[in-house]
Amino acid sequence: MIRRLLAAGSLLLACDDLPEVTVVGAHVEVAADPGRQLCGGTLAHMDAFVRSMSAELSLPPPTGVDRVRYFWLENDDFHERAHCPRFSTACAHSGASFARAAPENHELAHNVAGVLGGPNPIFNEGIAVAFEGLRDQFNVWLVNNSVGLGLPNVDLYDLLTARSSERLTELDGYPVAGAFVAFLIRRHGLDAFTRAYAALGPAESVAQIDHVFRDELGEPLADSVAEFDATARTCRHEGYDAKLVECAAPELPWSGDVLVHHRTLDCADDDAVGPYDGNTTIVFQTLEIREAGGYELRALADAAVSLVPCAPCSGPEQVGASYLGPRTFWLAAGRYSVRLRGRANATTSVGFRLARVPGYPPPDSEE
Repeated sequence: MIRRLLAAGSLLLACDDLPEVTVVGAHVEVAADPGRQLCGGTLAHMDAFVRSMSAELSLPPPTGVDRVRYFWLENDDFHERAHCPRFSTACAHSGASFARAAPENHELAHNVAGVLGGPNPIFNEGIAVAFEGLRDQFNVWLVNNSVGLGLPNVDLYDLLTARSSERLTELDGYPVAGAFVAFLIRRHGLDAFTRAYAALGPAESVAQIDHVFRDELGEPLADSVAEFDATARTCRHEGYDAKLVECAAPELPWSGDVLVHHRTLDCADDDAVGPYDGNTTIVFQTLEIREAGGYELRALADAAVSLVPCAPCSGPEQVGASYLGPRTFWLAAGRYSVRLRGRANATTSVGFRLARVPGYPPPDSEE
């Protein structure tokens, strides 16, 4: 059915002066407007994302003629050529993705999940937000329930009754939709969630959603909403996102209690991802914190660095840092996603130093 939709869409889109395919991967093929150039690792990154999300949802990844076609288009006449809603910056339809940036994994997530069905916007957009990755944003943040950081203060029932993605945008509902989907997956497991996702229709009432929750998730909708509001409202996107590609990246080695990583970063490098919607190149790695404790994180050279735990919303130790200077944090033991950012139009020197700080007090310590 998806292939037939793409074929029908191709006939329609052929009239809109869309570019021809310029590069072909295992699961994604890119059709870019003239002058638009992917960084060396971007196609592999997009392939890895589609493959990983398909595996998570127990779906075969698209290959051959079923590859996702990714249209990377200029800004000026984007909406006319892409047939995307005016409020949107990108969209997915007809088995393809349409974007003004590359990569834009949110739209690829729609292409993957679209095989399962097309439920209410809170679930349709929520699954894309919950799986899309952290893109090129680098926030300095420390999540701690006591300081009141967290999701936008929007009533979940307003999102459950939103009938369009545009309405979800007006309510600032995308982060909450993603958090709710990620919470349901943590609470009930992916198999149960995907059954519920497939059973939900595009215009379900709250009563109909409740019926699906009882049948597929084994609890009333009201119980899920109450538990989400009580336990998951402080879990921001950096914490709840699946980080499928980020947390599968190569691991960096320690030297005792110090980890120093330094390199040049060029858009042409095989592991460089970008340019996103500007002059940005990202390289992905991971590291393992073997023992919980205080750690000083210091960006080196021209880099911005982010360090985010792979464990979802594990508590106040969720942390990130950038080029604002050295900071010391309490880090829980476990695997962390490390992202270094450079410029896409020049070779840059990037790196960071992470060192254990003995005696640093843990969270909620009275010291």
